[in-house]
Amino acid sequence: MIKHYVRFILKGEIFNNYKTDEVESRDLNHIKIPDDAIAYFFFDRNFEDNEISDPINVSPIIYIGIKYTLEEIKKDFPEEKILISNLEKNGCKTAVRTINGNWQFLRKKDITLL
Repeated sequence: MIKHYVRFILKGEIFNNYKTDEVESRDLNHIKIPDDAIAYFFFDRNFEDNEISDPINVSPIIYIGIKYTLEEIKKDFPEEKILISNLEKNGCKTAVRTINGNWQFLRKKDITLL
């Protein structure tokens, strides 16, 4: 049997926290997004013969925030020197500024809302 889940990424003091809920579907009309969520993603698990699979059918991470390119960050947020340096060192060309103001690197398959 396959069960469906949503995992919320929540803003923590130093590190992000996570909350995972079992869901009937990936329809956001039936999912309550926590107020402190900065992102979420969906995945499934297969339950067979008393064994639980690793996550399967994992969705892209959906960030609640605005996507910026490295060039836009350099122009619009020059004070973010550590972020800019980390993006350059890691070869990352985009980041998202989440609804609560923190920054996250974006992978090519990640999505932003707003």
